[in-house]
Amino acid sequence: MARTILRDLPIGPMRISPHRVLTSWLAAARAWRYPAVPFPPKKSGTIGTVVWNNRDGWATGGGVSEVFPVPSWQANAKVPKSLNPGGKKGRGVPDVCGDADGETGYRIRVDGFDIITGGTSAVAPLWAGLIARINQKLGKPIGFVNPFLYKTPTNSNAFRDITIGDNAAFSSSKGYKARTGWDPCTGLGSPDGAQLLKDLDA
Repeated sequence: MARTILRDLPIGPMRISPHRVLTSWLAAARAWRYPAVPFPPKKSGTIGTVVWNNRDGWATGGGVSEVFPVPSWQANAKVPKSLNPGGKKGRGVPDVCGDADGETGYRIRVDGFDIITGGTSAVAPLWAGLIARINQKLGKPIGFVNPFLYKTPTNSNAFRDITIGDNAAFSSSKGYKARTGWDPCTGLGSPDGAQLLKDLDA
């Protein structure tokens, strides 16, 4: 999962501020038009999106399955061996990512209180909303999208590749590193919804 800084984002005739409540459809709209917001990584002179990792036990998941084999659509993704003893090779996860940082994720209202939340519980609805909007624009359901996401040029056009960071939750623990292309921290990257729609409509 990626970490981004929320800023005021124009969406149609309205502006979304990080100080207002975001619902899942607004989060999906954000991904639709603004797939990632630049974040200046610590100790780096570059601007980009980084792997979410607080180094205090809270970091993105991801890795390599020891149960499920590498699926056909990941054949060219260069899925590494598992970091677990035995180093088996299997299905790489995740396929894609979104902003999962609990500090910069999505502002929601629960029982009258505004909170910021993140994690898979925030990113999965973002992706569900994005796919629902794509289905609506296409006028039909796109179905099982995973094999399509890995095809060229979609895998490079429709995602912002996250190449900085790793998912080792502590400095002493093992983790996978982000890299160019698919990786076990952020998959193919964060979505560019408009480009993904174009690729799926081609």
